[in-house]
Amino acid sequence: MPVDGGEPLDGRRRAAVLRGGNTVRICVDGKPVGAELPGGLGLVSTAWSPDGARFVVGLREISGTRCAVAENGVERAQHDDIDAIRFAPDGRLVYAARDEGKWALVTEKGKGERFDAVLRTAITSRGPRVACLATRDGAVWLSVQD
Repeated sequence: MPVDGGEPLDGRRRAAVLRGGNTVRICVDGKPVGAELPGGLGLVSTAWSPDGARFVVGLREISGTRCAVAENGVERAQHDDIDAIRFAPDGRLVYAARDEGKWALVTEKGKGERFDAVLRTAITSRGPRVACLATRDGAVWLSVQD
């Protein structure tokens, strides 16, 4: 049973997140990719890389205790919570993640500063910078990462 899917902007490829029995399977162009994932997962978000080569999903355990980020069917990371999964124009994966009660902007280079909440993420259309608007100790912060 398809749960959700996505299509890159150029429309050349299709993807679906399939749930059946006790497993979740990611399919790209009608073919399963990666390993079967545990079935107690719900979909958080999906994103295609700009070149259409990478499909990323954020999955949350139905119990709400853990989240996973999977790329082309292979789990890359686990966090307490995830949000705003997207790709920069240069193909870098960017998302917000919560671990141990604090949120951070995560890129392929690693995690940024830790905050109480990430309100919004932004990616420059040119260049390597990503940013997030976040709160910590009642103050609003703008955090920029290369």
